Amino acid sequence: MVGGDLRSVYNALRALLEGYTPPFEARAGLNGGGEFHLWSVGEVTVAGRTRSDVHFAGVVCNRDDVTLHFMPMYAFDDVRSAMPRELLGMARGKACLHFRALTPSLLEDIKAALQLGLAAYIEHGWVQMPGALPVNSSSSDQRTESRSRDTAASFQ
Repeated sequence: MVGGDLRSVYNALRALLEGYTPPFEARAGLNGGGEFHLWSVGEVTVAGRTRSDVHFAGVVCNRDDVTLHFMPMYAFDDVRSAMPRELLGMARGKACLHFRALTPSLLEDIKAALQLGLAAYIEHGWVQMPGALPVNSSSSDQRTESRSRDTAASFQ
């Protein structure tokens, strides 16, 4: 179990997120050492609007707990509905999971949720795996989505 002090919880969650660079870009938050965030790189279309980046996940060390901001659970109902109940029990708000300690089962649930989120971002063209074909290419959408899902599944 990771717990006892919030810094060890933060470090464990940050280490999980660091494994997702690339395809995401790591950025420090406003509080510097107490925040770590992952963003998509490049132009993406979200709800019909072009954006220069999209937030994927971030971890913030607060005074009373550590928050994992996980945008796929907000953006995609299928990701949220596939997340384990124990993990959803940590949710406060639409995209925030709060922790004071991490059990081995919670860590596994978080890893699985990150994989679900990555697959959803790939499927919707919000992030691209290195070497993958663009998801928006009309003639190869199905092949690309299949390859992207296969790549996401092996990304652990």
